[in-house]
Amino acid sequence: EYGGFASESMLLRGLHLLQLLLLPTVQSMAPFGYGCTTPTERAMAPMFCDASLGVEERVESLVKLMTLEEKVNLTWISGCTNQDPTDGGVPRLGIPGYTWGVEILHGAQSMCHGQACPTIFPVLASVAAGWNRSAWWEMGSVISTEMRALNNLHVGRADCTQSMVGINGWGPNVNIVRDPRWGRNIEVPSEDPYTAGELGASMIQGLQQTNSGSKWVKLLASIKHFSAYSMEDSDGENRMGFNPTISLRDMAESYLPAFQAAIVQGGVLGMMCSYTSVNGTAFCESETWIKEWARTKHGFQGNVVTDCGALNMPGPEAKMDLAHNAAAALRAGADLNCGQPWAYKQGLAKAVNQSLVSVSELDESVRRSLSLRVKAGMFDPVEAQPYTKINLTSLGSRGHRQLAYELASQGMVLLQNNQQVLPLSGTKQTTVIGPHSLSTRALLGSYFDQACPGKNQWDCVQTPLAALKAKIQHVRFSAGCFDIGCSNGSLIEAAVEAASGHQVEQVVLLVGNDQDQEGEGHDRTNTTLPGFQQELVDAVLGLNKSTVVVLLNGGIVSVDSVKRAAHAAVVEAWYPGIEGGAALADALMGVTNSWGKLPVTVYSSSFSRQIRMVSMSFLDRTYKYWRGPQPLWQFGHGLSYTSFSLDWIAPSPPSLNLSSPTTVMTLTIRISNTGTRHGDEVLLLYHQPVHVPAGPAPLPAKQLVDFARVSLSAGESTTQVFRVPGSKLGLVDSMGDRWLYPGSHALVASRGHGHLLRKSVTVTAPAPILIEKLF
Repeated sequence: EYGGFASESMLLRGLHLLQLLLLPTVQSMAPFGYGCTTPTERAMAPMFCDASLGVEERVESLVKLMTLEEKVNLTWISGCTNQDPTDGGVPRLGIPGYTWGVEILHGAQSMCHGQACPTIFPVLASVAAGWNRSAWWEMGSVISTEMRALNNLHVGRADCTQSMVGINGWGPNVNIVRDPRWGRNIEVPSEDPYTAGELGASMIQGLQQTNSGSKWVKLLASIKHFSAYSMEDSDGENRMGFNPTISLRDMAESYLPAFQAAIVQGGVLGMMCSYTSVNGTAFCESETWIKEWARTKHGFQGNVVTDCGALNMPGPEAKMDLAHNAAAALRAGADLNCGQPWAYKQGLAKAVNQSLVSVSELDESVRRSLSLRVKAGMFDPVEAQPYTKINLTSLGSRGHRQLAYELASQGMVLLQNNQQVLPLSGTKQTTVIGPHSLSTRALLGSYFDQACPGKNQWDCVQTPLAALKAKIQHVRFSAGCFDIGCSNGSLIEAAVEAASGHQVEQVVLLVGNDQDQEGEGHDRTNTTLPGFQQELVDAVLGLNKSTVVVLLNGGIVSVDSVKRAAHAAVVEAWYPGIEGGAALADALMGVTNSWGKLPVTVYSSSFSRQIRMVSMSFLDRTYKYWRGPQPLWQFGHGLSYTSFSLDWIAPSPPSLNLSSPTTVMTLTIRISNTGTRHGDEVLLLYHQPVHVPAGPAPLPAKQLVDFARVSLSAGESTTQVFRVPGSKLGLVDSMGDRWLYPGSHALVASRGHGHLLRKSVTVTAPAPILIEKLF
């Protein structure tokens, strides 16, 4: 793995705890939500406050002391209005109030503290495009460090000033990019479930650090949204009460693997259930998925929180009163209820009294949530814990901002570079055009509070225009649109004029979406540029100048005419975060050559006319099953300023035989930088079922099984070893079970374009071999 992380990552992880122990403590009060901090509190619940006892013994001693009402008070999240400081606590027993719920999708959602602000990383699609597990772990670690600092300093949220930052976070979001029009593609990593799972597990390990050697969990992560959630408001449907029919094959093959990876590999300690109802049952009320699949099948031991308002939405099993809603969710295994009118707060005690749910079931949920707070150190001596010493110097530090820059650089994708338009020259007359030229807030994506200290929350964010002006001697600028929506084309003529004339030698067009076009609560109706942006692009391309089209977006943007332009380069920059302006300018100028690969398919604009958004099937979606027109750019595509080659390391047999899913196949590949400059390359390894007569229909075209990122100087080579267990060749049947099928398969190594390495694999078993059952 590369990015300044691979060779150092193990050392860095080992040093994290030592560094924390050496940080000075600056706050005089206990971190927000901490209890057992005074003699009075310790006297109220002496066994619970005794840190020498085991977690289960401590928690059980407290549960026995609580009344029904006090237990209920630990199961709901109060929100921001009319908040009582005792919400989430048990004052009679010295347990302080606590609000679960700060978003950590790509940074801590919080206010600044003085001049120090949380680091806002690129959105997860950009992070995924870097294909760098070490960097994903580091990102999680930085977010948890900053969350601890905010918790220690009692910092609140912009939209919820009474709610302090706790030591749990909602994220990462590993839902799948099923359809490019989904508004919340701005939050999620990939259309590929394996990629989403690897990113999620790596981030979780960095966030929680349960294997760090510390007694305490660094941060309690909550993966979301479990599961099959990828629609907001399309085709006359709304996410609130949406009840699609989804096959068990789609669940097992596409919707669930990332959550399985989060549980099994990541050891995640929290999970948010989604608004979605599937096959007649609301996910937050589904014993099948929460209790049987997550807890029993895969050993999930954390707590489950409902998405905010999920229990109160009309759906196939809508209840006439909150007591029934609360009982159904609690029985399924949902421990915390978020959102008005708070079904647990208003209905859970009634549900117990009406025998809709038992006290023992309530106790089980209370134990889970209390145990997590204990494991995070919230009821242990403050002075003994390393994480309580994290202070202001860690918030938005230079090292954290450098990581944000590295992630943005590695996540940008060079889609096209016709006539070697890139890198740009610093001495040529340049015109910068487009509504994103002056973007600040739009570069940051969604789910954050404050980027800059003071009242102007965005003035410290460098715009793309300012970043380019710092690199290029002669720059002209024309907006082309009044805003990102570009509802009026009256500025296009001026933009064309600014780019005209023989003196203008290169043009940079910055276009795309913002949170008005895509986000929670609203889908897009198509994948094209908004408003008159496409007209602006076409008018500038008509000048036949060397033009770079930079796309800033969460969900993909179809720019069919740009793909056809002989004199155009195209860069996918996503929403690149707080250091995005600088990272973009350096990438365009050739200061860096750290390009990534697409974690999604970029379809042509005709996609939206072919597929209904509310069809939840993966047939004719993603690189695995797409059967429509050639995409503009394939999943995994991405170019570089240098060139690379792939070769098998001898001796390497031309084919492999496999008879068991536990057999490990070893593939050794040499990657060489055959160009003239330093650069990064990403190697993707796929399984391709070739001839599998007994396999499920349709077969996927291919499926990703591993990846690696390397960094090479000009003329340098390195060796990459992939160890692939036979189970990675598994295919999912109609019942959701995964099998190894006899027949012809292949393992294919790809750089996303150009030459492929292919290894034939023959599965010689006489009959299909079961790898894993869905339940």
